[in-house]
Amino acid sequence: MTLKWQTEDDSWEEPLPPPAPRGGRVWVRLLAALLLVGLLTTAVWLFYRQAQASIAQAEAIIQADIMTSHNLLIEASAAGDTELLANLLSGRDLAWTDSQLDLLQQNMLFARPQWDLIPAEVQPGMTPTITLNAELDAAVLTTAVAYFNPDSHPNANTADNDLLIYQHQLIYRRGDNRWLLAPPLRDAAQRAPNRYSGTHVLATFPVEDHEMATRIAQELDTTIAELCSGFDMYCPEGEFLQLTFTDDPRALLLMAGLGVTPTRPFIRNIIVLPTPALVGQPLDEAGYHQLFQGYANYLLGPLVEFGLDHAFSMNNCQGQYAASINSSPLAPCP
Repeated sequence: MTLKWQTEDDSWEEPLPPPAPRGGRVWVRLLAALLLVGLLTTAVWLFYRQAQASIAQAEAIIQADIMTSHNLLIEASAAGDTELLANLLSGRDLAWTDSQLDLLQQNMLFARPQWDLIPAEVQPGMTPTITLNAELDAAVLTTAVAYFNPDSHPNANTADNDLLIYQHQLIYRRGDNRWLLAPPLRDAAQRAPNRYSGTHVLATFPVEDHEMATRIAQELDTTIAELCSGFDMYCPEGEFLQLTFTDDPRALLLMAGLGVTPTRPFIRNIIVLPTPALVGQPLDEAGYHQLFQGYANYLLGPLVEFGLDHAFSMNNCQGQYAASINSSPLAPCP
């Protein structure tokens, strides 16, 4: 008798592979996924558009409010209305606030009499541009002011080519009830001054005035060198005309004669001047010429007077010393 052994392993059957999914189901799932992605993308895009539209609407409202304050500023300037101006000024820097009121009282809020620049029109057909910060609580308003050209005769029919256009930048900050004219705020890097060092001129100025202030300092340096070589002037080696350009509006009052005018500019005096941006940025060469001329007239008159007087004193002293050297010696010339 033959025995036939059979174990549990012998009865094991390999499982059948799962049936392949039908092609239709794969496409259905793929289309559903694509539809879902499309819906999400559309929702995000609509949300972004709505957010951008809301931001643009908010910015438009803010810019309109800023323009309202700016137009009131122009009105206060034209009328000499100190009460109106006081309500438009930020109080974060009282010295700056007081200087703005002083400028208005001197009719110098936009006028620059020390440069012979009398406004013909503020915003002469040019819409100001407003740049808001990320927090929407401060803005830079860039506008233009047209001035009568001092080389022409101002009249009611002044042509455009008889006007000098200067660009002004004003800072506005959100107040409790309206937007207020405010002093500039800078970080540490912006407060660090730039410098120019020449043969006769040393100058410091804010970073944003680098290009224009450097050009002015270089031209002053060249002009002084020409005066020293062309006239019998006292131009001691190692002595400099030391200039500090500042955006403090009190510098405008100083140049207008409401401060102490330096009389001995070579004797280690530091002369404070308003920055070109504070005066107004010229938009062409004619404007630059007038800007430079204002600085030069203020500085070079006292400089030449001092240099010639000192040279005369030196020559006179040396002549006396040479004539009396065999009699009674004189003290050395200064």
